[in-house]
Amino acid sequence: KQLEMRPFQDAVTFASFDLVQLSDYRGPILFRILRDVVSLFEQKAVRAISPITTYPISDLGRAFRQMQAGRHIGKIVIVPRSGDKVKVSAGPGPVRLSSTVTYLITGGLGGIGRSIARWMVERGAKHLILVSRNSASRPESQKLIKELGHMGCEAVAVNCDVSQSMNLGQVLFECQETMPPIRGVIQAAMNLQDSILEQMSFTQWSSSIAAKVQATRNIHEFFGDRLDFFIMLSSVVGVVGNASQANYGAGGSYQDALARHRVA
Repeated sequence: KQLEMRPFQDAVTFASFDLVQLSDYRGPILFRILRDVVSLFEQKAVRAISPITTYPISDLGRAFRQMQAGRHIGKIVIVPRSGDKVKVSAGPGPVRLSSTVTYLITGGLGGIGRSIARWMVERGAKHLILVSRNSASRPESQKLIKELGHMGCEAVAVNCDVSQSMNLGQVLFECQETMPPIRGVIQAAMNLQDSILEQMSFTQWSSSIAAKVQATRNIHEFFGDRLDFFIMLSSVVGVVGNASQANYGAGGSYQDALARHRVA
């Protein structure tokens, strides 16, 4: 906040300093200052700010309103007492997924995708479709499918380039014949092709963009608003940028914009 200038006409000096910095770099000085302040309190040379107005913690709202009004003098202190009741915001309940629908994870055989699959099954999911460009051929695929099966989930790994609309459509058509309807999608597909922009080839740009932009758009257009949830794993790179990841950042920005569009 800006300082009122009038007091400085009386040769007043205003100085600010950071106590955290002082403790980090000048610990002995901070120790001496605190010791001297406590000594001044003991000598009653200084005293606490007054008046002190107390409120029970059960009346916290009124205390905040008093502060917001800016009419109080001294300090407001909140006092907890046995038996006080305080209004709180209800926290989110435990996540429970439906056992009668199917969930689709794109990029589902990557490290994050595998963790998400296990997490979903632990919370009730009984039908999962895990797709990526080489899902079925990955050595860890069958191991994960077997693990999820032991957890009570029917999971299938399918080769599919989700950025290709026809490929995605074919997979969805085949799966609807044998599995319940898809009601949730987690778009975790990514293809890192890092290079500084001046040296990035068009192929590097396109392949990274495809996993984030075309794939996400295809899912959006195929399902519309027929989903319980559509989660896109974007990246902070889309907001703050990152050296050598202009393509990845652009893809994240697209997903952020599409999320806003769907919410709207």
